[in-house]
Amino acid sequence: LITLQGLPTVRFGIIPLGASLPAGVTHNFVMKDDTVTIELAHAEVTTQEPGDVRLYRTYLDVLWSRAAEGDDARALLARVATHAAH
Repeated sequence: LITLQGLPTVRFGIIPLGASLPAGVTHNFVMKDDTVTIELAHAEVTTQEPGDVRLYRTYLDVLWSRAAEGDDARALLARVATHAAH
């Protein structure tokens, strides 16, 4: 993970345990430009509807605001690795 987070084309963040999150989406989703692909238990839905894209972009912005990135993410990974070694 530390190697991946240093790649220039990858944005990598970790949401620490205990971080407060708003009522959240309970399924995976992927955003690329103005397209959202939503992975449900029984299907995959792709949408470009402006309201849907806005909803998921807002949620993604909240997640990124809670995520540790860069040096903070590396420090968090180092703490986890140290803890796992004991």
